[in-house]
Amino acid sequence: GRPPLDLQASNITFASGAGVLIHGWLVPGKPKQGVVLLLHSVRGDRRDMISRAEFLRKRGYAVLMIDFQSHGENRGNRITYGDLESRDVTGALQYLRHKLPGEKVAVIGVQMGADAFVLSEGRPPVAAVVLEQLYPTINRAIASRVRSNIGPLAPFFSWLVMLEMQSQHEIPANRLSAIERLPKINAPLLLVN
Repeated sequence: GRPPLDLQASNITFASGAGVLIHGWLVPGKPKQGVVLLLHSVRGDRRDMISRAEFLRKRGYAVLMIDFQSHGENRGNRITYGDLESRDVTGALQYLRHKLPGEKVAVIGVQMGADAFVLSEGRPPVAAVVLEQLYPTINRAIASRVRSNIGPLAPFFSWLVMLEMQSQHEIPANRLSAIERLPKINAPLLLVN
């Protein structure tokens, strides 16, 4: 997809640790001002982050906006609420370290993007993190998705979805407990509900 003209972004791709190519836009900034990685929510894509990117660009930050796998321009046939997506985050941070060496990196993640950051392993260190609407556990993630779709029967349906997800994708539920991983971030952290 074409980036909005006023962002002056270039199209980039890099390999995710999950074995897929990730597409994104890199917005240039002032040297030594820092770069911000923007991580969108479930069933969204990088275009959802354009207003944040414009805000940051006006303040001199470079910005990397990516589509998670199975979202936007990227191939993939399943959404794992942060598990596989966490490898896209690690890949994005490695890409930035290579492409903009010496720049401090901050991350803003929304919902699944926040979870994917918290669950990412082996990622380069970051200078600051903002997590919006972080799901404390995958159970709650599914419950809130189901509730927005079907209302009062949500607890029952989310339990079924959870069973189905675990059988299909073999994701241990405790692997996706983001809240337990917050202490490992090792950077100033702002949680926004």
